Amino acid sequence: MEILPGVHRIGNAVSTVYLLVDRDDGLTVIDAGPGRFSRTVLRYLTHIGRRPDEIRRIILTHRHFDHIGGAAALREVSRAPVFAHPLDAPQISGAEPNRMPKGPTGVVMRAVVPVAFPWQPCRVDDDLADGQTFALGGLGELRVMHTPGHTLGHCALLLPARSLFIAGDALNNFSGTPATSFDAVNDDTPLANRTTVALADLAADNLVFGHGSPILGNGRAALQQAAAKARAALGEA
Repeated sequence: MEILPGVHRIGNAVSTVYLLVDRDDGLTVIDAGPGRFSRTVLRYLTHIGRRPDEIRRIILTHRHFDHIGGAAALREVSRAPVFAHPLDAPQISGAEPNRMPKGPTGVVMRAVVPVAFPWQPCRVDDDLADGQTFALGGLGELRVMHTPGHTLGHCALLLPARSLFIAGDALNNFSGTPATSFDAVNDDTPLANRTTVALADLAADNLVFGHGSPILGNGRAALQQAAAKARAALGEA
């Protein structure tokens, strides 16, 4: 569904894909959902009267299966380049094994993911870097923010023209109040909490997440609440 002008949310029970639609620039896909979710994305394009060959770029916020599973299929059908941070790109491309979460969560996911959410590696065509920008026509600049911790190469995105922060999994919104992702799924939870603290004063009224409902209109206060939680977790409260 279109949640802001030119900003579409394509969600399922596992994670969320965002689609930025501009009349002049075409389509930008942010994350690709779990394996086979590419079919849902393509059906959505048909629903809104757009075509796969209008996809100009596919941006992956990080390496986890629920964000990259549909990327190879979308890349194949659209011929659009795939972007990811170089610290996560080897796991996305299959050059290195894609690590599972820690502890019991990881044990369960090793058993479940290959069966329920099969995915294939996806070539990464270009790097993401902190401060990098993409010109999206009438939507203005899309700015890359390196937000490490959930994974070491995790990147979020800022679209100032919509006062929109696309958090990926730097934050989740399972509870209705954004928070750092839980420890089992993070590469480095203290670093993830420091990233959350650094986002406290971000100029974004609207927040969207890989997991959880969007926050539209009260984003700055929500980021400050998330930062307060992170400071407490770091023992800085």
